[in-house]
Amino acid sequence: MQNKIRERYLSYIEIFGTGFYILKDNITTIAAIALAVSIPFSLISELIEGWVFRPFAELYAEGGQPLPEEMEAAFSQILMTNWIVYYGVLLIGGLFVGILLIMAICYVVEQSILGDRVSWQDALKHSFSRLGSAIGTHFLMVAFMALWSLLFIVGMLIPVFYYQYAIYVVALRGGVREAERP
Repeated sequence: MQNKIRERYLSYIEIFGTGFYILKDNITTIAAIALAVSIPFSLISELIEGWVFRPFAELYAEGGQPLPEEMEAAFSQILMTNWIVYYGVLLIGGLFVGILLIMAICYVVEQSILGDRVSWQDALKHSFSRLGSAIGTHFLMVAFMALWSLLFIVGMLIPVFYYQYAIYVVALRGGVREAERP
């Protein structure tokens, strides 16, 4: 398949056909990766939600009486802090889950194009080995996009589309510096 891709430019139909073939050939590996990463994250977020909000729901449910006024302010402040913690965990965890999924699936597709079969465990090992550089690259990408948006309103769109592929460079080549070498 690698020779087919490199010998000439492919039409859109050929690109979609090749992509569909790769997806069909690796669907069990990709599904296993998605389940291995997403299920633990979902369980952890549910446990945190129960830890953060269930005591307050039980407090309201006891006797059905409203809280005294002096407790209402403290209660609302604690609840707001818990919401911030909960959504912070979801945001950061979602970032890790998204980066791991992208890098693992990208590695599976690359190895499929090269003619190798990869297990979901090997793909996740590859992703975890590059997680630090991927997160650093992601934050640099966000910082550059923010700076471009300050300089140009309309001209920011080109760098946004350009920088969104940085995570794929990290997943396949180990880092941006390595990919820049001839």
